[in-house]
Amino acid sequence: MVNFNQMNVATRLRATYAEEMSISVNKSGAAPSMQEKSAVVRAPKGAKPGVIVASSSEVTGVVTAIDQKARTVTLKGPRVKRLPSREGR
Repeated sequence: MVNFNQMNVATRLRATYAEEMSISVNKSGAAPSMQEKSAVVRAPKGAKPGVIVASSSEVTGVVTAIDQKARTVTLKGPRVKRLPSREGR
């Protein structure tokens, strides 16, 4: 680990976690698919210790149900599972 020598038992760490979801609807007719990407960026040697880890998933699926009262959309994805998605939290 880069810059690990700058930390000790009493070092306080700060972690931030963020999650986002966005849904786009179109009539593309594309087959269900899934892509996953991830990236890790470390602080340069000699800098304050730090790391950023990011990952994203893009799923193309077919809308199989919409529940307006519960504000959910059910998708049939590439793995033939139904994925409930809750929007408007």
